[in-house]
Amino acid sequence: MFTLTEAELLDSHISHSRFTELVNQSSTTIHEIKLTTNLYGEFQFITLSARIPTLIWHGMAKTERRAVTLWGLGYHDSRERWLCDEWRWHEAQLFGDMRHALKLSKPRVVNEINERHAFCLAEAAMSEPVSSHARLFALFADLGDEDGATTMLEDMSDAMASASLGIDVGDLFDE
Repeated sequence: MFTLTEAELLDSHISHSRFTELVNQSSTTIHEIKLTTNLYGEFQFITLSARIPTLIWHGMAKTERRAVTLWGLGYHDSRERWLCDEWRWHEAQLFGDMRHALKLSKPRVVNEINERHAFCLAEAAMSEPVSSHARLFALFADLGDEDGATTMLEDMSDAMASASLGIDVGDLFDE
């Protein structure tokens, strides 16, 4: 079983090294790996099933075989940075034949992950510093969630346009 800390369960993300441990465990089954996009950029998405704890209440966790889709190793447009050493996840559903039949070769998947990790590290090394807008997005996203951060920034931008905030946040919207 792959043990996640309470913080990892609450934050819905893990480090790249913890992700690698999860992938390499004998009880982990890999169902899909693909490079694709979501609202925040292009990332590597990996759906797997394993014995993963679920936080229920007061720090208590129950462990059961669950499917999750993890995403990382890509450029996060709103944060303006490469996600090289963290993976975020959401619950996944495995339907029909995918539940039993689709099991990918771990050596092939690990090779794909390693190649993408090396690519992202190289790109991150050449990246420009993030803007104030991206830092504020990251703060809001880390306090809540990504969608909420987008909404808050849009609301702040609208409020700034109507000058109803009463504070100077102009440099946050320098793009």
